[in-house]
Amino acid sequence: MRLIENFDNWNRLYESKMTSMASKDLIVEASAGEELMKMFKSMASLTKLTTSYGKLADKKKSLEADKKVYGFTFSLKKEEGIDAAMDKQKEKINKKIEAIDDPAQRKEARITRDAKLEEIKTKLAKQADQQKEDKDRGFDRDIADTNDAITKLIANNKIESPIISAKWDTQKLAIDRKIEDKYIAAEREAIEKYVEDPERKSRLEKAIKERAIKDKAETEEQLEAAKARAKKEQAELEEKIANADEDTKEALEKIKAFNTAYTELAGKLDLDETSGEEEVNAAKEASSNLDAALDALGVKVMKKAFGYENDADAESALSDFTERESQLQSEYKANKALTKGSKEDDELNLDNDQTKSAEEVAKEALGDQFDSYTKIDDPDEETPAQTDDEGNVTVRAKKKWKDVKTYKGKDADGNDTDETVMYALPNDTEPQTDSYSPNVSGAYQVSESIATRFKRAIDQRGPRF
Repeated sequence: MRLIENFDNWNRLYESKMTSMASKDLIVEASAGEELMKMFKSMASLTKLTTSYGKLADKKKSLEADKKVYGFTFSLKKEEGIDAAMDKQKEKINKKIEAIDDPAQRKEARITRDAKLEEIKTKLAKQADQQKEDKDRGFDRDIADTNDAITKLIANNKIESPIISAKWDTQKLAIDRKIEDKYIAAEREAIEKYVEDPERKSRLEKAIKERAIKDKAETEEQLEAAKARAKKEQAELEEKIANADEDTKEALEKIKAFNTAYTELAGKLDLDETSGEEEVNAAKEASSNLDAALDALGVKVMKKAFGYENDADAESALSDFTERESQLQSEYKANKALTKGSKEDDELNLDNDQTKSAEEVAKEALGDQFDSYTKIDDPDEETPAQTDDEGNVTVRAKKKWKDVKTYKGKDADGNDTDETVMYALPNDTEPQTDSYSPNVSGAYQVSESIATRFKRAIDQRGPRF
């Protein structure tokens, strides 16, 4: 909130300053500064879009793919389920028919059986179809909700800068293409796995291939248009900057370099466990470029680029650039941590990294005894008591585990984390057995061993009066 308020303040100062300037050169110069301001203001929206859009778009495609796979498996399971139910019903009815002695009645029963089975089959098919309709409605509802979230995300993060807008269009198209390729491959696997009819399988695979070709062509056409628009907008900005005086031009170039580096890194935040080495390295380079671009800024640059007359306003603007850069770098580091073999080469000393999972801590602590222990969830778990036919307990419940040990994971500094695992040895002690024997009257009397223990306890305690 402070960052936005500061921006509005120095934006108003800038507009006021430009209104008082009348020369043609200064008007051109003001346009360059104004466009750079729009770019800066649009960066928050760009970051939000690049960090959130891909996740929502992937979720939507995942739901659509799940719906298709459910359709494939449903057809298969529907037939199998109905056939199994019909076989069971037929077997049940046939047993009754075989018990009929009269041949005529048996014949009549078979006719009745066939009609009954057909009625049952129709009912089962209707129930299965209703189940699919309910499931599809659930998928459609979740897909619609995700689509609404995407629409809201874009509506709430409008981009004023034509340059940033064109760049976002190229990024969005690239994200969509990556997600589309991912789920086309998943759909092909599902067809191969669940669709048995060769003709249907061929039709589906042909449809996927045609859709993929069409989507790719449309995406490439839109991508080229977006890139051309971005190039045009960038060229116009370059021209405006070129018309400024030398000192102002240098300041504007530094602001432009920061904005460019920022948008480059914002466009490379789509990192996860599937990201390849090339993607990870490109994002790392963009992060370094943004650090360097921020280092090149200063109060003097702010005053020259945006026309501030006092240091306080320029310092406020510079702090906003710094804060915006810090936020984006934090997003980058969080996403980079999701990649395979993630390393902060210059920021972490990996030799001193003490990070360990709770499982690793347990293996280390138990050493050669690790295989003798069992990973458990409940240290108080008991074996069930055993009873005789009358419900009398013959073998009492006992603790299932002994020598329970708890281990916690470790962070980079060797401190305990919230991750916890428990290991224990099986409790091999014999459970207490209670023996009973019926007397003549049908009542049960305690066995001699229990009676002996009871008498010994009374003798030790002494009589009570």
